[in-house]
This record gives sequence, C-alpha cells and structure tokens, in this order.
Amino acid sequence: MALRNAVGVMLPLAAGVALGMPRPGLAMASGALQVAYSDGHDPYSRRLKRMLASCLLCASAVVIGGLVGQHGALAILVLAAWAFAAGLVVVLGATAESLGIVSLVALIIYAAQPLTPRQAMLSGLLALGGGLLQVGMSMALWPFRRYEPERRALADLYVELARMAISPVDPAKTPPVSTQITQAQQTLSGLGDDHSAEGERYWSLLNQAERIRLSVLALKRLPEDRFLELAAEVLRAIAQSLVSREAPDAARQRLEELETLAEGYRAQEAVRFQADALVGQLRSGLRTATEATPSGSDLMARRVTAQPWRRRFGGSLARLQANLSLRSSGCRHAIRMAVCLAIGELAARNTQSQRSYWLAMTVILVLKPDFTVTFSRGLLRIGGTALGLLVATALFHWIPAGIGLEVFLVGVFAFLLRWLGVGNYGVFTIAVSSLVVLLLAIGGQSPFGVILIRGEMTLLGGMIALAAYIFWPTWERTQAPEVLARMLDSYRAYFHAVVESNADLNRIRLAARLARSNLEASVDRFKAEPGTREKDALLLTAILASAHRFVAGVMSLETLTLDGGEEFRRFAGDVEKSLQLLSEVLRGADVEQQQFPGLREDYRKMMRVVGPVVREEADRMTNSLNTLWEQVTGWTRAT
Repeated sequence: MALRNAVGVMLPLAAGVALGMPRPGLAMASGALQVAYSDGHDPYSRRLKRMLASCLLCASAVVIGGLVGQHGALAILVLAAWAFAAGLVVVLGATAESLGIVSLVALIIYAAQPLTPRQAMLSGLLALGGGLLQVGMSMALWPFRRYEPERRALADLYVELARMAISPVDPAKTPPVSTQITQAQQTLSGLGDDHSAEGERYWSLLNQAERIRLSVLALKRLPEDRFLELAAEVLRAIAQSLVSREAPDAARQRLEELETLAEGYRAQEAVRFQADALVGQLRSGLRTATEATPSGSDLMARRVTAQPWRRRFGGSLARLQANLSLRSSGCRHAIRMAVCLAIGELAARNTQSQRSYWLAMTVILVLKPDFTVTFSRGLLRIGGTALGLLVATALFHWIPAGIGLEVFLVGVFAFLLRWLGVGNYGVFTIAVSSLVVLLLAIGGQSPFGVILIRGEMTLLGGMIALAAYIFWPTWERTQAPEVLARMLDSYRAYFHAVVESNADLNRIRLAARLARSNLEASVDRFKAEPGTREKDALLLTAILASAHRFVAGVMSLETLTLDGGEEFRRFAGDVEKSLQLLSEVLRGADVEQQQFPGLREDYRKMMRVVGPVVREEADRMTNSLNTLWEQVTGWTRAT
C-alpha cells in the first residue's frame, strides 16, 4: 500500500517537472497525497467508495478554499463550519473522521492563497486528477480479503470446540480450547475501533464460543453422547462456513434434532438448563455465521435499507441527528474543533508569513476527541516536526542540488509516512514535514525559509490544541461504566416503548442511538488511555457487540404486532429487569446471579404462542442478555 501510494504521488510530480510545469504537477501530487490517506486493505467496493468520496471532498475543498480565501470573515466562517462538521462525523467511525480531516486540511491550505474563480476551478480539477490516479493505483494492485485472519482464527476455535464436544476431558490438564480462545482474542483485537456490523459479528461469534465451551463442559455428564455429537456437527458447520463464506444451511436439521433431544431432558433438572442454553447458543452462532457470509451480509443490508431512515438504528443521518446535542461527546468535540480552528485562523491571518496556514492545520491535526490522544499527538507533532525539519535541513545542506533527486526523495518520504507512519504518529510527522519542505522547494520556495516558519507555526498550533484540553480534560476509565449503564437504560426504555407501542417511539429511539454513539466513543478513548489493560479493553468491546445484537433484535420487533399473552408479558418484564440489573451492577450494586431472571425458561414457555419472527428475535435477545450478564459482571470485577 505504501509503495503504490508513493508511486501515485511521484508520477504527476515527475511528469510536471519533465514537461516544465512543476506547479500543475505539484497540485496533482498534493491531490494524490490527500487521497492516499483513504487507501486501505479492505474489499475493493468499499475502498473505491471511500477513495472516490475523498477525491470529491478534497477537490471541492480546494475550489471553495480558493474562492473564499480573499474574504477574511467569510473564510473563517466557512473553515469553522467545515471544522464543526469534521468534528461531528467522528461519531460515524474512523473512515468519516479521516475524510473530514483530510478535506479540512485541503480547505485550510487553499484558503490561505486566494485564487481567481478560474484558478480555483483549475486547481480543483488538478487535485481531482491526482486523486483519481491514486484511486486507479489502489484498484489495480494487490487484492486483499479483509477479515481473513479473523475468520480463520474463529474457524479454528469452532473446530476445536467440536473436537472437545466428542472427546474425553482430563480435569487435571489445562481447560480445553484455552489456546484457541486466546489466539482468537488476540486476532480480533486487531480490529481496533472497527464498529462495523461485520466486525461486530466476529466479536459475537467469539462471545458465543466462550459460552458454548462452558455449556459443553457442563453437559459432559450426559448418559449418552448423541446430544454432544449433534452439537459437534453444528460447530463444524459454523467453522466450515467461516472458511468457505457459504451459509451453513445443512446444519439447521441438526439443530432441530438438538431441540427435540433437549425437550426430552425436561425431567432432568440437572441438565435441562444447560441443554436449553447450548441450543440457544448454537442457534445464535449459526445465525451470525450466516449473516457473516457475503449473501447473508447483503440480505441484512437490504433489510436495513428497506426501512425508513428514522428506523435504521445504525444509519448515518440518524446517528448525526442523535448527536446534535451537548450531551454527545462527538458534538462537544465538534464545537471544540470549530472554536480552536477559528482562533488559529485568526492568529494565522495576523501573521505576515505566506505559510501561516500551518498554524490552523496543526490545530485540527492534533485535536482529537480524547485527552490522551490529543496530548500524545501534540507532543509527537511538535517533536516530530522539529526532527523532520532537521532532516530536511541536512538533506539540502549535504546532498547535491537537483530536481530529479528531490522528486525521488518526495517518493521516499511519501512511502515512509504511508508505511511506518501508519503505526507511529511521530514517524508520520517526521516524514510529512520533510515531504512538505521538498514539495515547496520544487515549487520554487526557499527551503530554509520554509523550515523556520513551519517550525514556528507547528509549535503555536500545538499549544492551542493542548490548551483546549487543559481547560476541558476527560479521563475515560472513570466514565465508561456510567456511559455503558446509560446505554443499557436507554435500551430498556426503547424495548419498553416497542412492546407498549409508545407514540413517542422516535424520540426514545433517538436517545438510544445517542447513548450507543457515546459508548462507542468512550470505548475508543478507554483503549487509548495509559494504564488500560488489553484484556479489559477487549472485554468492553465484546460487551458493545453483545449489546448491539440485543438492540438489533428489538429494532426488528418495531413493525410487528406483539401479542403473546401472559407468556410474552412475562418474558418482556424479565428482559427489562435484566437490563435494570445490569445497569445496577455497573453502578456498583452487589447483585447475585440468582437475581438475574431465567430468560431461557421464559423463552421456552413463550415460543409456542408467538410468530416465527418474534420467536427468532426473542431468542437473539435472550442469548445476548445472558452473554451480557457474564461479560458485565466479569468486567466490573476486573476493573
């Protein structure tokens, strides 16, 4: 990826120099560099959409920046509005955040050099051309199947679970499947802040695997092995589905046989509960594995898009609307970014330097939604810029002058920032500082004058961003339990509103979306704070995935008529009680396991009197809430 991005930056620059038109080459190279930040290893269709969006946003920013640059007040107003939007879209995930920041950088740069309408349009077209070149490079080279390591690790885990189900267990040895669970946890930790539906399906499969292991061990005392043999076949089908990417349809007959056998254990109190639990866990695993296949994923996506946008719990427009509130961490970050950028732009416009836009650019590159990342990025930005400028000074002092060599060095530093810079912000800053000096030198600027002013502007911009967090700090580890508890409270209100057909359902659903967005942001900040243990962060991510499975089931009930008599009302009441107890645990209450409702037994009594859709979604909710009880109590003990 780094190699193709570097080539995409070098080609227009080399062509411009060869044709005696270095400035158009620079404009195209800068467009290619901006779009390079949107490259990745994910599937081609998703990558293409993201990179094309980056092309259009950056080209638009170039045109708008060039047009408003000569109008001081208007330029500051446009920059602040764009910064607010770039700050707010962090609630949509890392991709939206990256697009917002990259386009804002382009806007800042071109707002600092007023252009005529013709020049602005030409510059935008050149930047668009460079971006499209980068898109072509990404689409043509090195195909890669995303999530392949995660799928294989989970497949190995389910194969081992199947083996454990039909093999004797030695109690004197290490608990079976421990190695595979650890490997799967480590592999899935590479998903980072991926809150996509696909990523959460893999977390859900890992959660179910851990619970299936406990249920299988508890059922090892069964007098006959047919039940566990059938369970092993279902587990192998799930593993095969993860490898082949085809739905495990053949295993559904085995699941029906398991349900029949489980009914035969009604008189055996010792195994009845575990048999019901294992059937529910296997059913959930089959459903999730089916949804993780290309056909299943497409079907789920069509179901979501078929609903009105207000009913789409994870829809982008609905999530943005939910976060237009001061209670939202995303909205507070957007306001902070807009205010700091306006201050930085005012300070830059009172500076006589032609390159003072670096001040405002540093502010928005350093400023992040949480204290830890902002502080570390601020220090790394300032230190890395100083080292990068020293490197550039040494290059221009010791290496013989020559534009061909400068173009080659541009490619070298572009490669470094897209290779090592992806994993370390300090390396990124060193590479990008050296790269900028070289690009401006090719454009005819004195490199030594550029070095000094860039250092000054970076220092001042970093100080403005850090000052924002001195006055408004946030430590997430003290807030995450309450943020999670509030989300579960909002889910309880949402479930109650769906069951009771509340006329105020839209407002309640909106509050649930906001609570979920706040928790996602909290999870990301929790992971980044110093002193956070990896296992605690992974467990919190797993809790989020389980909670999403629950609310997805609730959302599916919105359009149905819920009339299951006394059995359904008992189930609904116990669902609300379960969510309430989970919130109390997170707030420090001492809740015993015996107090947690028997949802699986409620479900068994209800399943004969409700329709198939309600039955399926109630099963999903039961499984996810039982999983949440184990995860939340484990997390509160650990933290």
